[in-house]
Amino acid sequence: MKGVGQAGFYLDGVDGLMAKLESLASGIDGAMEDAVQAGGEVLTEELVKAVHEAADRGYSQGTLETSIESDGIKNVNGGKMTTIYPHGTDTHSKGMYTKVIGTSKRGHPITRVANAGGSVRNYDKLWYLEYGTARQAAHPFMRKALNDARPKVMEAMKREIDAAIESASRS
Repeated sequence: MKGVGQAGFYLDGVDGLMAKLESLASGIDGAMEDAVQAGGEVLTEELVKAVHEAADRGYSQGTLETSIESDGIKNVNGGKMTTIYPHGTDTHSKGMYTKVIGTSKRGHPITRVANAGGSVRNYDKLWYLEYGTARQAAHPFMRKALNDARPKVMEAMKREIDAAIESASRS
């Protein structure tokens, strides 16, 4: 008995169904990796844009925003993931930074000034931008950036998965 399945392919009995399902399953791992990669690229763009807007105080050299990138695709608990964060250090700093020494009851960092020896980790700079320091006002941007990026990330991931399903259904 022949019929059209939901994905738009023809089946010929149980053997045909099993062959199609196996074909679809074999491409799942690659499709998920492609989807996470596509979503990560969109999220990276949105975070870079948000950092630029939050840090643009007339003296920013752009080292923080150019350091934001993915650390690659990882297998985690049977799924795929990527982490996007600022990498490296800013060697253009003035040699002083605020060190986080604890957390307040409300979850905000408790800081003190420390000597960085002329460099500051970009990850720390992101933290200072988001939460502020004893001498720098906070410029929160993360929540808004993540909320604004969510539908774009989901659409990019959906496109990759749909393309993989379409490709597998033709084979």
